[in-house]
Formats: sequence, structure tokens, C-alpha cells
Amino acid sequence: MQNEGVNFDLFCWLVGFLWLLDLICYLPMFSVFFGKIEERGYLGENPGYTRKLKLAWLASSLSLMFGNRLLKLAASCFFYVLYRHYYIDTRWSSIRRGGGAPGFMSHWAALYLVLLQFSAFLDPSGALPSQIWWVMQVDFAVIMICAGTYKYMVGYLHHDGMEYGCVNPFWGYFWPVFLKLNPSHWWFRLQNWLASGVEFAAGIMMLFPATRVVGAVAISLSFLYVALLVRLGRLAWLMCVLPICFFPDFGPSLIAGTPIHLDTPQSLLQLGHALTWAFLALLPLVKFMQYYNLFANRSLPGPLQKWVSTYANKVPLIMWRVFTPDVTNFYLRIYEEEPERPLLDEATLKITHWQNPLLKLRFWHVTESIASVSVFTTLKYFPSNRKLFDDKLMRYSLSLQHALGRPLKRLRYEYISIHKMPDRFVFVHVGNFRVDFDTQQVSEEKLRPDFDFTAPSKFSPVRESASVGSFTPK
Repeated sequence: MQNEGVNFDLFCWLVGFLWLLDLICYLPMFSVFFGKIEERGYLGENPGYTRKLKLAWLASSLSLMFGNRLLKLAASCFFYVLYRHYYIDTRWSSIRRGGGAPGFMSHWAALYLVLLQFSAFLDPSGALPSQIWWVMQVDFAVIMICAGTYKYMVGYLHHDGMEYGCVNPFWGYFWPVFLKLNPSHWWFRLQNWLASGVEFAAGIMMLFPATRVVGAVAISLSFLYVALLVRLGRLAWLMCVLPICFFPDFGPSLIAGTPIHLDTPQSLLQLGHALTWAFLALLPLVKFMQYYNLFANRSLPGPLQKWVSTYANKVPLIMWRVFTPDVTNFYLRIYEEEPERPLLDEATLKITHWQNPLLKLRFWHVTESIASVSVFTTLKYFPSNRKLFDDKLMRYSLSLQHALGRPLKRLRYEYISIHKMPDRFVFVHVGNFRVDFDTQQVSEEKLRPDFDFTAPSKFSPVRESASVGSFTPK
């Protein structure tokens, strides 16, 4: 019985531990993210619902860490349902954006935990769980290949990439240190080469048995490094753990440790195999469509484009666009007006500043950075739909009012653009956006006439698409 080494139970323990830490980190903003406050227009909390959800989350995390296989399966099902609703099904309707890539990868892990364990209960021969294990590896490898490819295509090898995140107070832990470096410093250049190259090369390696573990270790080590450098929250730590699925003891320990097996009709097992093959067959088509839509600015034939787009959103299959200049070359300061007081500025993000602990812990959370930045990238992604941006900014502002627990009159969002000069980085205050709570209106004040809030970064292919959640040209 193969239960030693880097195996399935260790994987469950580590994932459960990370999701337990996730629960703890969410506590300062739990009602905003999971309490359906936004859905009800911030009319008040539902403490009974959130209390039960916290207890279920805690019990499920502990079950993944210490429970038997039946408890692990039950816990995996809970997390899948939870993450599916909050991270996937509402990612285009909520200002939270489903937590971005951290939410997507949490859902990805929960989905495969359910599929692997359930298939092991169904198939005593181990053929179906082994097939799903292989599909999991292929899927993860393709995600990494796409991540490296996208970074290459949006300017990382032109040295337009990691340096923004490193000097950005929203993302970089050591931004005051990196701010002193020249933008063309060799260290920034090396980071950009490695960020794109390691993900792409390791993804390729993970597709082949002989190099699979080497590629997996490379991804784990690269994200361990990133976790200590920039604020990606659980995403970086989860990406350190997920490559465990490439270790040889993972699959056999899953099958050997399954205590019971159901009497499953062969037709159902055959259907399971057929679905995995169908998923793999459609994966290249989805990826081709996404890159064809975005980089060639063209669509597949009408019905095919619509069907593949719908399929990609439902599964979901995304184009990994984490930590690219469109989201890291600016940051925000947020001030309450009348009286003037800061809610978020550079000092808020420093470890020594604890004037408002609950608000600070909220702004430290990676999903809060993703939420606030995603509101303003709407200006780049949908420049012709100003109403969409205004609606998002108003809803985000209401969430801050809810967090403060008192009515606000006006908020001012200062848009700080990060410019690269020949010898230094410069933070430029290019404009203000004001939210008036009495009139429910958003106004814009441009301080630099030459600056365009809707312009993508220098090498970015971003342009307006037909709808939210699609790369289909408008």
C-alpha cells in the first residue's frame, strides 16, 4: 500500500491547511465577500448565514486535514459548491470578480478533489481515477504554458512586466526598496525572463513522464519565491502545493487508501472515461479560440464561437493573465471627504501602520486588491460602457461604507499611474474619481490631459470585447 512520501493525503492536508488560513484571513471582510451583502444592496448582514458558513468552512478544512476518506470527500464537495458559487458563477456579476485567479485555482483544486475521490469510490480497478489524475496533470500543465505564453506576448521579454508589481504598493511587499532601483536594472530583467520562461518550460516538462516531476518542482519553487516577494495571497501558496499531483505516489495512494467501492455499472464508468476524453479533445479548441479572439481580434464562425465561449465559461477554462502590466502599472488612494481622512494610501499598506486594524486587514487581502483594481480596469476593457464602470465603483464604495459602519458623504479615488523614467520609477497622480453617496453619482477629474484611463499598457492586446467574460471582438 503506497501511502508514504508525497501522496494524496499529504496533498489534502496541505490544501485543507491553506483553506483554513484562507478562512482566518477572510474574517475582516467575510460578510462582504460571502454574506450576500452586495446582492441585497448592503441593506444589512445576515449573521446566521455567515456564522453557519464559517463553521462549515472550519469543519471542512479540518476534515481535509485529519478526516478519513469519506469526510475528505464530504469536505471537498462543500468547498466545490462554495467556490463554484462565489468564485465562478458570480465572477462577472459581483465587484469581487470571484477573487480573480486565487478564486479560480481554489475552485480548480476543489473540483479535482471531488472528481478524484468520487471516481476512486466508483471504480475499484483504479482505471477511472487514474484517468482523471492524468487529465488533472494535463490541465494544470496547459494553465502554466498559457501563463508563460501570455506573459511573453504582453511584453515581459520587452522588460515590461514584474517591475510594476514589485514597486506597486498594492502588490509588492518591498516596494520602497525596489523603487530605488533603475527600471532597466538587471534584476528586473531577470525576473521577467524567469516569470515567463519558467512557467512555459515547466508546463511543457509536466506533459512528459520523464520530466514531469522536475517541471512540478520548478513551479512549486518559483511560486514559493513569488509568495515571499509580492502580495498574491493564497494563490502563490496554493500553486506551491498543487504540483504535488505530479508526484508518482499521488495516484496510487488515492486508489489504495479508498476504503469502500460502490457497485458501479460499467456503462457509467465508460461514460466517465468518455467525458474525460471529450474534455481533453475540447481543450485545444478553447485555447485556440481565446488566443484567436484576443490576439488576432477575430471570431470563429458564429455558432461555433458562441458554443465554445459558453462551454469555456461554464467549465470554466480561462486565459491565465495574472500579474500583467494592465493591472499592476497603477494603484489607488482612497480618501473620505468632508472631513478629509485617508482610507487607503501607501501608509495603510505598511506593516507599521495600524490606525484602523479591520480596514487595514481588508486592504491587505489579495482579493481586495483584485476587487478594487478590477473596478478600474473596466475603463480599459470596456471603454465605451462608462455606465458599467460607474455602477461598479458605486457598489465598491458602498462596500467600504458598510465596512466602516457609518454613512459617508463622498469618497475620492486618486488614480496613481506608475511611470518608468530612464533612471527611476515615478508615481504620478493623474486623476480623481469622486463618488457622491447622496446623489449616487460618479464624477471624473483628469489632472493630466495627456493621460488616457482607457488605454491598455504598452504591449497589451486588450481591447473591448462583445461582452463581459468573453474575448469575442465587439
